[in-house]
Amino acid sequence: MRPSSASVQENPLRLGGLATALLLALVPAALCAQDAEHPGKAPYDKWCSGCHGLEGDGVGYGSDYMLPRPRDFTQGLYQIRSTESGALPTDADILHVIDNGMPGTAMPAWRDRLSQNERQALVGYLKTFSRFFETEAPPE
Repeated sequence: MRPSSASVQENPLRLGGLATALLLALVPAALCAQDAEHPGKAPYDKWCSGCHGLEGDGVGYGSDYMLPRPRDFTQGLYQIRSTESGALPTDADILHVIDNGMPGTAMPAWRDRLSQNERQALVGYLKTFSRFFETEAPPE
């Protein structure tokens, strides 16, 4: 039997208790959403971490055998970019290197090996390694 509106008015804690229970039920779902894995992590771990390292620091298991050494993404320094010297690259700049590789290095072109969605996700994931992408305005 449904409570009448009069019974709810007589017992306001009943409605408050229901709202609290709903809120508590939703909080774990919100916390899980915050812990969701970045979509670029899986392709990075599979295809990039062997050279660039799991932490993006350029110290992957294959990095000791490469000259020049793989890029350290934590520094936020990129050689090929359309922005001014010392400035962060645009997303298009990072995607260009992922798509076409890095001339004069062991970095291959990934355009024909990874999907467009994977490559776009990698752009966002690479930026998570450097605090500079958090503190500076994105380049135009």
